[in-house]
Amino acid sequence: YESGETGFEKTMNIGKNYITYSKDFPNYYAFISLFEGGYTNTDPIRSMENAHRCHDIMHRAIKTGIDDGTIRKDLHPGVLGNLLWSMSTGMIQLIKTRGDVLEKFNEIDENMIYQHFFNLISTALSTEKSSKELMPKLV
Repeated sequence: YESGETGFEKTMNIGKNYITYSKDFPNYYAFISLFEGGYTNTDPIRSMENAHRCHDIMHRAIKTGIDDGTIRKDLHPGVLGNLLWSMSTGMIQLIKTRGDVLEKFNEIDENMIYQHFFNLISTALSTEKSSKELMPKLV
């Protein structure tokens, strides 16, 4: 969030960092997925407070983008934040569960999926002002 100058950059950086986290810390990411699915015995209040803080950061980034003109004004920050989170999570799950099959039979590797995802999201969110900004590079 902090590394972006515009709301569009902040939003895209959050997405990039979410993907990077899932790759760099697969066990922690797997635990988060189990929690989200209701399969853990963690303190639900504390966990939901932490999840709310994460979603709040995304909503602020989107709101900043709407205010600075780099994200379309017709998008609702809360709805969009939850959609971006769920699409990102689904994409990561696709790669983790079917990535080998996609690569072997369709010649689709994870970097292609990530790049298409960010291109799609960029097109959906961007305004004329943000379309001039560069997309974050994935690792």
